[in-house]
Amino acid sequence: MPIQSFSHVGICVSDLDRSTTFYREVLGFRELFTMEMGDELTATMEVGGGSEPPIRFESRMLARGDVRIELLHWLEPTADGERERRPMTQFGMTHLCFRADGVDELLEVAERAGGAAHPH
Repeated sequence: MPIQSFSHVGICVSDLDRSTTFYREVLGFRELFTMEMGDELTATMEVGGGSEPPIRFESRMLARGDVRIELLHWLEPTADGERERRPMTQFGMTHLCFRADGVDELLEVAERAGGAAHPH
């Protein structure tokens, strides 16, 4: 099989620093690097190109163990879409799941960092 290993999950965010703080302080990720990118990734990002304006976005890679998350913060064009939790019945990625000890403590830390938990 040509695939060697899992690489990462990309998540579009509205506030790069706030999101980084959440993933770092609440979920224990560490920042690997941040890069500003543009038209060189037009085809990969499925936006821009041709007569459209150039694209620009910040990419911040975070890691925790062997899990990597790329936070994407769009500068041009600005990101859009619903800012609501997706129902589990919609196609596409619906959630990230982590195992934790002390769930109550984790929920408190998440709320202090501006997050919202949806316990089952």
